[in-house]
Order: sequence, then structure tokens, then C-alpha cells
Amino acid sequence: MTSLALAAVHLLSLALGVALLVLRGKALEQVKDEKDLDRVFVWDNLYGVLALFWIGSGLLRAFGGFEKGTDYYLSNHVFWTKLVFVLLLLGFETPILAALIRFRVQKAKRQAIDLSGLPRLVRLHWFELASVVPIVIAATLMARGVGTVSQRDSEEKTANAADAARGEAVYRSLCISCHQADGRGADGRLAADFIADRSRLAKPDEVLIASILNGVPGTAMAPFAGRVSEGDARDVVLYLRARFAGR
Repeated sequence: MTSLALAAVHLLSLALGVALLVLRGKALEQVKDEKDLDRVFVWDNLYGVLALFWIGSGLLRAFGGFEKGTDYYLSNHVFWTKLVFVLLLLGFETPILAALIRFRVQKAKRQAIDLSGLPRLVRLHWFELASVVPIVIAATLMARGVGTVSQRDSEEKTANAADAARGEAVYRSLCISCHQADGRGADGRLAADFIADRSRLAKPDEVLIASILNGVPGTAMAPFAGRVSEGDARDVVLYLRARFAGR
């Protein structure tokens, strides 16, 4: 029930916020003198309240333990795209907010207000409104599951990481003396150089596994079939690819 309420608050505050942005923008465009600022202040006050509800409910949905959970959002690249545009929106809003606060203070102190910068504020305002569009698009894509790492993919990544860790342990125990910690095999003098010779790790997994288990005739690569299992050899190959293939 709480999740549903948060979603409703988030969507309604966004919709009403957009309407108030339009009204504030039109009011800014129509400012001719200091008296016209009063209408701008009204729409700005209401927009500020709605923005607090929108951002607050969004943060609670993403990081408050409600709905899909923090991990879901942090693993979704569309969420990060949406966050970029939210920050862009706030970037446009900051100078507008600062200017309106300054106008309020000057008006309260009955000081002269310099309205020469209004055209710039109007432009920033409409840029801010435009930045809402990609935010809505990103939210729509997320609702359709776009950008989400599937549970299966997540489990596979976790399993691969665990297998690579086991492969690293075998490598450090049996292989490091020849191939070295950096995978270069003392520049290829002791064993294959996985860094300089890309063809080494370009071979299929089964070929590499066979090389570990059966050795490589005519080279210093001895067979390890009696010391490691096929599963261990597969883990070593996974580690080699993760550690050296991309370097």
C-alpha cells in the first residue's frame, strides 16, 4: 500500500509540477515591472512544494526499501540516464531559484530590482521544462523493464565471478611460477605471454582447457591432468580471460 501511495504521489506531483512550470514560464515572459513578479512568486512557491514531493517520493522509491529495491534501480542503466536528466533539470533551476530569491529579498526591502536578466531566466526556464521530456521517457522505459539486468544474467555474473576466483587460486598455486603474476611469462621466456601474444587467449575454451590438462607437446607446458580437474581448468581459463584478455 505504501509503495502504491508513493508511486501515486510521484506521478501526480510530476504532472502538476509540469503544469506549474508552464504557468511560471508564462508569468516570467509577461513581467514588465516589479509588480508583475508577484504572480511569478505564486507559481514558483507552488512549484517548489510540488518539486519537494516529486523528488522526495522518487528518492524514497529508489532508496527507501520500497517497491523493487535499491539494487534494481542501481543496476538499471535507464535509471542512470533518467538521473542525469534530473540533475540537468536541477542545473537549470538553480540560477532561476537564486534570481527569484534575490528578487524577493529586494522587493521586501523596497530596493530597486534589475530585470535586465529576465530573458536569460526565461530561456533557462523553458530548457528546464524540456528536460522533463526525457525524464518521462526514461520512466516509461523502466516501467516496461528496459535497462533491467535479468535475474538470470545477475546469477550468471555472480557464478562467473565465483568461478574466476577459484581459477585465480589455482593459477596462483600452479601457474604463477611460469606465467608470472602479470601473465607475461617473463616476456615469454618462461611460458606463454598472454599480454603480448593475443592469439593465446583467442583460442576456444576447450583448446585452452586441453592444453592445461594434457600439456603442449614441444613446449615447457606440462600436463596437469593429475593435479587439477576439468572444472578447475575451466575456472583457470575464465580467470585468464577476465584478468588478461582485455589488457
